[in-house]
Amino acid sequence: MAATLICLHCGGDFDDGDRFCARCGSEALACPNCDRQLVPGDLSCPHCGTPAERVSLPDPSTTRGDGASALSDMIERLRRVTLGEFEIGRELGRGGMAAVFLAHEISLDRKVAIKVMSPGLMLGEGMVDRFKHEAITIAGLHHPNIVSVYSVRQAEGLHCFVMRYVRGRSLEQVAQEAGRLPLAIVRSILHQVGSALTYAHRSRVVHRDIKPANILIDEDGNAVVTDFGIAKAAERPSQTLTGALVGTPAYMSPEQCSGAEVTGASDQYALGAVAYELLTGAPPFAGSTLTIMQAHVERAPRPIQELWGDCPPEVEAAILRMLEKDPAARWPRLADAMAALGAAPLAEEDPLRAELIGYATSGGDASLSEAPTPTSPAPRTRASPPGGGPVRPVGGISIMPAPAGLESGDSFALVAVIRGQHGTRLPPRAVEWSTDAPSVLRIDGASGIASAVASGSAVVTATCKGITALLRVEVAPPRADDIVIEPMNEALHVGEEIRLDATPQDKRGWPVPRAVTWQSADPAVAAVTADGAIAGRAPGTVRITAALDDARASIVIPVLPPRVAIVDIADPPVSVVAGQTFLLAARTLDLMNAPLPGRALLWSTSDVSVAVVTAEGLVAALQPGSVVLTATCEGVRASVRIGVVAESPAAVTAPEVRHAPRRRSRRARRQALLAGGTALSAGLLWLWLAPAPVAGPAVGATGNDGRAGYLAAPVGADSSPPSTVVITRRPSRALRPDSATALAAEVRDTAGRIVEGAAVGWSSSDTTVARVDRATGRVVALRPGRTQVVAANGRGRDSVVIAVRRAGARAPVAGSIAIAALQPLPTGNSALLAAVVLGPAGDTLAGAEVTWASGNPQVATVEPLTGMARGHAPGTTLILARSGNQTSAAELTVVAGAVAALEVLGARPMAVSETLALRVAARDREGKQVSDFPVAWTSSNESVAAVDEGTGAVVGRAPGSVRIMATAGAESAWTQLTVLPRPERLRAQDGNSERRQAETWVAAGVEQCYGALQSRNLARLGLLWRPVSRSDENNLKQLTRILRTPELEAVVGERTDRPPTIGPQAATAEFTAPLTWRESSAGPRTSHLVFRAGFVRTLDRWELSSCRVVGSPRL
Repeated sequence: MAATLICLHCGGDFDDGDRFCARCGSEALACPNCDRQLVPGDLSCPHCGTPAERVSLPDPSTTRGDGASALSDMIERLRRVTLGEFEIGRELGRGGMAAVFLAHEISLDRKVAIKVMSPGLMLGEGMVDRFKHEAITIAGLHHPNIVSVYSVRQAEGLHCFVMRYVRGRSLEQVAQEAGRLPLAIVRSILHQVGSALTYAHRSRVVHRDIKPANILIDEDGNAVVTDFGIAKAAERPSQTLTGALVGTPAYMSPEQCSGAEVTGASDQYALGAVAYELLTGAPPFAGSTLTIMQAHVERAPRPIQELWGDCPPEVEAAILRMLEKDPAARWPRLADAMAALGAAPLAEEDPLRAELIGYATSGGDASLSEAPTPTSPAPRTRASPPGGGPVRPVGGISIMPAPAGLESGDSFALVAVIRGQHGTRLPPRAVEWSTDAPSVLRIDGASGIASAVASGSAVVTATCKGITALLRVEVAPPRADDIVIEPMNEALHVGEEIRLDATPQDKRGWPVPRAVTWQSADPAVAAVTADGAIAGRAPGTVRITAALDDARASIVIPVLPPRVAIVDIADPPVSVVAGQTFLLAARTLDLMNAPLPGRALLWSTSDVSVAVVTAEGLVAALQPGSVVLTATCEGVRASVRIGVVAESPAAVTAPEVRHAPRRRSRRARRQALLAGGTALSAGLLWLWLAPAPVAGPAVGATGNDGRAGYLAAPVGADSSPPSTVVITRRPSRALRPDSATALAAEVRDTAGRIVEGAAVGWSSSDTTVARVDRATGRVVALRPGRTQVVAANGRGRDSVVIAVRRAGARAPVAGSIAIAALQPLPTGNSALLAAVVLGPAGDTLAGAEVTWASGNPQVATVEPLTGMARGHAPGTTLILARSGNQTSAAELTVVAGAVAALEVLGARPMAVSETLALRVAARDREGKQVSDFPVAWTSSNESVAAVDEGTGAVVGRAPGSVRIMATAGAESAWTQLTVLPRPERLRAQDGNSERRQAETWVAAGVEQCYGALQSRNLARLGLLWRPVSRSDENNLKQLTRILRTPELEAVVGERTDRPPTIGPQAATAEFTAPLTWRESSAGPRTSHLVFRAGFVRTLDRWELSSCRVVGSPRL
């Protein structure tokens, strides 16, 4: 029979199987050979000689009775209730109140400690509340030197909480190994523990059990306070009975020993006792429990210098004041005590910190398994001592049921309770396990772990000494715990359809092979099928939700207005007579052939010498020939070829000769263009036309003086890729009337490379002063004045000022010239330079002519006649100013341009409580992107949505609309956000399988196919094609080639539908569409394509499954 053990610290009894004292938490030591009690520090058993390294309690598996079996049941239940969340590892420690286990938290991939209340204490009055109180107390404390609690659990009769796992050893173990610690290490530990207790007291929590065993030293050398099991919150009534003593006697304050009111001063006393022990190697008082408690109340501790002569006097005085009997005589605050002790943390590189880390990690994790879980005194339940009689026969087996909600992929431990013939519980015995369905439930016979392989039912059999018991286990398919919705890669427009993909995941993050159900919060904006196909119905925003089991996920989708699918030019003429003007009309249609009013059309002509067209579609036929007029809207275009024929000679009338007056009004000059000039006005390009006979009334005519007439021919604004035009040859001096000069310009792309062969169009702002040849840039001066000549290519522009002076005007003689001070010029900005010209006598020449030049045009250019400088790239350039024979030079610095334009990105509809991260894109005046600039964010209505001033993170607060503004310097931009209410729970949809509804779905699918074909949406067409043969692949390849190549001029004709075939679960619909294109070798070709669209039925909707050409068309 096992010997009865008595705690050497407090005198309490140990129950069979206890490793730690239920009253004070001290470890019990016994010889495994003779069961005799040992004293800590014994190197071997004095009774039988067993070496000390093997000394421990007898193996519980050989001596435990019902109490040990209950602990085993507790462990199995813990594994069951945490299945899928935690992997339970070894036991870290156990005491009278709880056991602590190391566990691995699967979702966060981290180690944690789980403290489980001993089952035997759950019947004790107030024990469960005390255990919960400990978790609640620690959870309310957030300090780096206080152990953290992550969560509290209660299931299957277990009470436990998950807390931070501190890898290291207790201060008690460190002190036992190191002996007396260096003063600097003691000061570091006291500083951290004092900081933790100061924070706890500020939170109105008193620990009441500070001792070395409750202070852990982690692997970084930091002290962590643990075990708040008997901590007292000031706002809660004490759960300790009046007069009851709580704490550990060696470190209890006098007021604790006498049962008086306990405050933060009690923790100061206990910390003083810990400091006393760390410096001297022993606590202030020793002896039996009653002796120690009486000494705390009546006796003064020995002076520290008697036990350690090198102790600084101020340290001794500080500790002894902490150990004063009267709480009022101690330090007013714990921070004052720490200051008097000189408590301070160790530096990271301090060798003493490395020494402390060595003590904390020298035992590895094994030290933790041997350390007791610090516990407070708790009531004990005694078990009857096991009998020593013969082995009793097995009378029955009870199998603990499998955990509820068992899913495939889960595992659990099989637990059997062996009972005797009279129903009494027997000690654990070997049990053989088997299953009738290994494909559903697999059992590891050695460990007794059952793993659910697939859904179904299995019968588990437990056998012990010929006695069997059965347990039916039901395994359910994995349930969805989360749903991941793939983000949309394209916008949804009204009349279009996109498909959302969602992956349901189980609690382990593995995909669940079941389909989710979809729900639209507003079917009037967008409807969604059961398989995630969303059809846009009206502009707006809609929340789409995917659901499976109890998992939900949603996404807010903006529905944009319908795309332009068709541009239809109405009744164009086949041919017109040169000189005739007529109006072309075009309309824009969506995929359903519904008109889209208000869409902007862009007209263009293939040959401006034959016909020109305005933005409103007004066409002027100029000379005989053939011309293609094109209307474009949102990338969709339609073209018509028109022939221009010459009018019969009889219809030609001599135009009236009109001479333009020498002076014109400013308005007349803006409307008129002389030969060779172009100018951009009101978004239209006016083209000069060469003199030619004009039949009938003309906009302009040639005169007797031989000057060219003009004809207004506006064409649509250019939509070519962005380019930059730079005038490289500029006049160096003013022109005289009737003189000429040649300008030159080059076109550069966005990367700064010269575009070879790019055409530059020239125009003059005042053609009465000077005219310019549109194609060559040759300028002819006409009369004194100034005009601006513009060089243009697409949207790229550059200009130069041309000055024309009177003939014979004599320039004043310059004696000297000086350039005014030059300020730094940001890129993209312009500045007018100034120079002062002095005559030979030193007088200022107000009318002196000054010409300007830049030494580095790549950095900055300057207008030769006006001195207008423009910065192009950061750097420096030499600016030259010349007047007569005098020259002056100055250095101009071009700096990086500031923000000239902002754009808010990332905006979309959001829900209440959702966070949306906005960002800005900034560009300078050159259109170049600017980075590293401060942005300030503001919200027009904080009650609807609040925005972080520095980061742009928006949080939705209430449904509504709000303007979010970003400001950088003098520039600002804003976006309008819509905050939607929280989505409601899904409601079941009503099914409707009427044929008319099916025909509507089929017709909509056919429109999708035809719309993708007509709009040349090759990506969408490829997704719908779904080839099943090599012939299908070849047809798709050829059709893609024809539609993608602009030179082939492919045109898709009108669709002809055939009656659909609709079955119970599938449907097909065919339509024909002529395709016309032009092959360079064979000329025009036409193929009548037959498309077949396939549909499958899903619940109350029909899904478009495929759409491809059938047969063997000529492509």
